[in-house]
Amino acid sequence: MPDSSLLIKLAAVLFGLAGVFYIWRVFVCETAGRLVSLIPIVGSIILCFGVVGRSVEMQQVPFTNLSGALAFMALALAVIYLLMEQRRRIGALGTFVFGVATIALLISIFAPQQINLIPLTAPTNLWGMIHFGASLLAYVAFTLAFLASITYMLQEYMLKRKQITRLQRHLPSLDMMDDLAYRMVTLGFLLLTVGIIAGVLWVQSTLRELLVSKGIWLLITWLVYAAYLHVRVVRGWQGKWSNRLLVLGFACILAGFISVLVACFGADSTYFNLHRFEW
Repeated sequence: MPDSSLLIKLAAVLFGLAGVFYIWRVFVCETAGRLVSLIPIVGSIILCFGVVGRSVEMQQVPFTNLSGALAFMALALAVIYLLMEQRRRIGALGTFVFGVATIALLISIFAPQQINLIPLTAPTNLWGMIHFGASLLAYVAFTLAFLASITYMLQEYMLKRKQITRLQRHLPSLDMMDDLAYRMVTLGFLLLTVGIIAGVLWVQSTLRELLVSKGIWLLITWLVYAAYLHVRVVRGWQGKWSNRLLVLGFACILAGFISVLVACFGADSTYFNLHRFEW
């Protein structure tokens, strides 16, 4: 089997090409549909082999360090998007999705490859595996919701100014993006709830220890998306203001990741060690 790092690098190239071809289809050639769909599928298959291969090499779950976590998230992002693309006309969203996936893979390639301080192996760290796996998949769902909200706002901006351009015609409808964001937040919220519960059981401690740095951001993120679901389902708010909450939620996710990186520089509590990704 080829080296996993080589497979991940090849997948990064293909994802980058996929992003370019999605742009090409929007602005240049509308008949490039099959080629645009084929490249990310091949890239996802190669990346799947790369992630599994790295997991076998390390004898760990694939997200035991920053490099593996980003490769795992890029794979999940691509697979979920491609499944949605089969059922909805959301091709223009692929430009954003594979742009983000390519950036994640590039960071993954240059990040250190050593195993994290706390190895995740079953059954001793089963709750830890569930915690990380569910949380990362939740972040992927929230990222798709964020990209859908950005597409919504772009379409809304062009419609208000009556800018009927080639780009505007290729963007999905407002209703489709609003519904997609809602479904992704619902999925991500359930996964994040599972991740938080598993995290509490994993550290076998009180909420006092969880409420530190990334734990705080994790709970804030959960509350923001809970607020989104409340205004969307209970109050019936759709569109502009509910989408602003998605932008805020994604900002909380980024803040959580940044807090982990900051924690790598000096903090030494048990909680930080459990979540530390070596750089």
